Amino acid sequence: ELNQSSEYFWVFCDVKQAFWKDRELPDFLKDSYRYNLPNNYRCPKPIISLAEAYLGEPINLVEIKKAQSDGIILITSCPSESSIKGKVEIEIDKLLGEGLSPSDIAILTLRGKDAILDFKTIGRHKTVFCDDGDITSNIIADSFLRFKGLERAAIIIVGLELVKTGVSNRMYIALTRALTAVRIISDKKTITNDKILSDLI
Repeated sequence: ELNQSSEYFWVFCDVKQAFWKDRELPDFLKDSYRYNLPNNYRCPKPIISLAEAYLGEPINLVEIKKAQSDGIILITSCPSESSIKGKVEIEIDKLLGEGLSPSDIAILTLRGKDAILDFKTIGRHKTVFCDDGDITSNIIADSFLRFKGLERAAIIIVGLELVKTGVSNRMYIALTRALTAVRIISDKKTITNDKILSDLI
């Protein structure tokens, strides 16, 4: 229970990451002093630009295409849904080869926790849920929502083909977990039908 008598009480809120419509700030906080924090310090600018494009902001194709050529953003179109896991393994190996450690990588599905169960082992790589005890030495594989509020250097996004509604909010949350790099992996049909990604492949 919140202590309303506290002399100082700081609340940080990003309304763009709100997921449950029935969960809002308590009324007594809505009337408190507000400070706008306009600058992002977590993600590279192109990743933020891509994330905000999903919320209706104009997309800067030049900026994002450069980020693709620089390896900050990578979109992989797979021939089928069954080939997605193999592509994830390839990207993990590349990221590790570039100097990242398993603890720098998270695989996030845009669906629920059950949708990531097939990724508990990926080739030679072991993965764990974000609330497991050994996350400091392993790749995390979990849902975008359970990982909300956390961050890792490289985020691999899967499960786009499993989502029919609410893609924009899910993508925004998942993309903004990345400190340096994002990899989006789905089947060709899904990526072609995505209003944002179709312009980037």
